[in-house]
Amino acid sequence: MEVYIEYAIIDNFIVDYVLLTETARLLKVPFKKRNLFLASALGTAFAVVTPLLSLPLAVTFVIKVLSGMLVALFAVKHGGALAYVKFFNVFLLMTFLLGGIVIGILSLLGIPYELSAYYSNKLIPIGINVLFGFLLVRGVRLFIDFNASSVKISRDLYEAEIVVGGKSFGCVAFFDNGNRLYDEASGLPIIVCKRSFFQKISGKTRLKRRGTLLYNTAAGDSDGSYYYTDYVVVKKGKVGSVKHAFIMQGDMTVADADVLVGRGLV
Repeated sequence: MEVYIEYAIIDNFIVDYVLLTETARLLKVPFKKRNLFLASALGTAFAVVTPLLSLPLAVTFVIKVLSGMLVALFAVKHGGALAYVKFFNVFLLMTFLLGGIVIGILSLLGIPYELSAYYSNKLIPIGINVLFGFLLVRGVRLFIDFNASSVKISRDLYEAEIVVGGKSFGCVAFFDNGNRLYDEASGLPIIVCKRSFFQKISGKTRLKRRGTLLYNTAAGDSDGSYYYTDYVVVKKGKVGSVKHAFIMQGDMTVADADVLVGRGLV
């Protein structure tokens, strides 16, 4: 059987590049495509040259492990020895998982797994199939993320400005239809602030207490002090109207928002 070296190069390069990219994304490690490209090229060189040397199995295994360590080392900028070990371990895990998935799919389809056959002129290299699947999944994910983020931002998240003691604090407001907190005497709405954002305000200006609010949550009855603001602006696009409201500190589970606002402000 004739083996085409370009098939082996393409296959190994694509698989290494995909694995390194997904490892970096999974661990949320900053990366440069140039470095991933060079690391993948290094791994490909080892993968293509090593079989040609006819080395003992144990020596071949050691070379593969060392090549994997070098590939992981040069792929991204590591924050220390522990970060490097973590990256290398995840890279190995994903390599084993991908290999198992490929063999499993071939078995389900009744296709015999013979690695040399995929480097011949009879079958498309495995790397091409992996790349196609990777691009398909990535495209679907980007499509979903784009549409989901567009809906979320247009309906729920707003740019906002809270002014207290003459100082302006920019934030992201989440519209919560369940936030119906208000001051009974004035009827003005009460904005619930994330703990970190509330501490930012209280650390830079002197808050004037308005009163104590009793309210119900899913966890039961609760209470908290609420405070005056100069005014609040919740912008719909680039336009927003100046309104008066109070603020209080509360528990929030919306990761992208600093405050919760109700219908009185949106």
